[in-house]
Amino acid sequence: MFLDFIEKRILNDNFYINDNLFKYNIVDIVQLLIDDEVLARNENGLFITHDIFEEWGLKKMIDNKWNKKDSINDFINSLDKSYLVRIAFRQWLTDRVETNIQETKDLLYKSLDTEIEQLWRDEILIAIMESSYAGTFLTNTKNELLQDDAKLLNRITYLLQLACKRLD
Repeated sequence: MFLDFIEKRILNDNFYINDNLFKYNIVDIVQLLIDDEVLARNENGLFITHDIFEEWGLKKMIDNKWNKKDSINDFINSLDKSYLVRIAFRQWLTDRVETNIQETKDLLYKSLDTEIEQLWRDEILIAIMESSYAGTFLTNTKNELLQDDAKLLNRITYLLQLACKRLD
């Protein structure tokens, strides 16, 4: 039910969700989540009480889609393009790279596939550059980086400046 709540929040692009958006009676489940302070209710509707719950739910939703995928392209196409999902996707992918690089290598190299929408190629590249795999990836894609007047290298440089900043 919590993952349904997150999906409804994304689809409706709203912080608050109305109970009547659910197809089934969820009163008991909602009340348990409210009792556990995962959800809360006010005059505007239900909302997630803490960012960490939302981040966890988004990553879990992405993980479920990854586990059910028929292909990497289908997986990427199943993801919503909202800012929340893109941020969660980056975090999810960076975590996957750090814990199971072999399982995610094909997804990482999709960042070179022009059949994939630029938005997702960028998100994959950002996740790679934020991971410990960045050096290996750059070494393995040396030829691609320099093709077309270093178009990919320039794109990565741009993304590093834009999205890979760390505060000290």
